[in-house]
Amino acid sequence: MGLTYNIEVAGATYDTDAGAPQFTPTQFFPITNFDLFGALTVETSIPASNADNGANVVDVGLYTGTPFDGNNQAGEMWFASNSAVHQEFVGGNSSQAAGLDVTYQTFDPNTNTLRIVLDDRLAPTVQLNSFLKGSSIATTPQAIIRGEMIVQFSSDWNQVTGSVALYGNGYISPGVSLYQANFAGTLA
Repeated sequence: MGLTYNIEVAGATYDTDAGAPQFTPTQFFPITNFDLFGALTVETSIPASNADNGANVVDVGLYTGTPFDGNNQAGEMWFASNSAVHQEFVGGNSSQAAGLDVTYQTFDPNTNTLRIVLDDRLAPTVQLNSFLKGSSIATTPQAIIRGEMIVQFSSDWNQVTGSVALYGNGYISPGVSLYQANFAGTLA
């Protein structure tokens, strides 16, 4: 398939008290609002090295900024349904080539809607799936550990809209954070 959309992503990051691993948005307090530009890439399903959560309908990558460059901006995020997407789209290291599928997916052809739910067992294994919850120099990337993304394509596949709610925990810091956003864009 190989489609890439230029998107605008608007949302907010949230946090819980340190050490309180809750996963419902009502138990979070807001940290920062963000409005960023990025890309959504849609690839033909990439063969996965792990086959226990079913084949993906397609493989997607959602990218805003560079969460690992030290120039922190709240809302920067990298997410891929299969780790091989990182290697193809942002040049991830060779460990991404393993093609780890970390999602369950369904597609409704009547509405052109793709639903992506992270596999809680496997999501933490893809190190580049991360987001920044704040903009300070002390902000560390949050490893994406669970969540969901809804993507709706126009009938001609030239437009895309969607929403994402991803939970993360610090590689170093305790607690759980939430990245919640809506996005829209057009085919590049």
